[in-house]
Amino acid sequence: MDQKNEQAKLSNPQKIITSLLAGACAGAVAKTTIAPFDRAKINFQVRVGEFSYRRCFQFLRESYVKEGFLSWYRG
Repeated sequence: MDQKNEQAKLSNPQKIITSLLAGACAGAVAKTTIAPFDRAKINFQVRVGEFSYRRCFQFLRESYVKEGFLSWYRG
């Protein structure tokens, strides 16, 4: 009931801005979470060999050790 009262108080432009900001935050969190796995996926696409979860996590661990945390977000 309290949430309906808050939504009723917002004007249409405020609702649009709130929705845009919420969507932008959700997209940023999702992309940040998925980026390392997307990098591993691309690595497996360009190399010869079959995909395995063990090799995927091994790739992520090795890239972290050799190149650091930001290597997961390169490219």
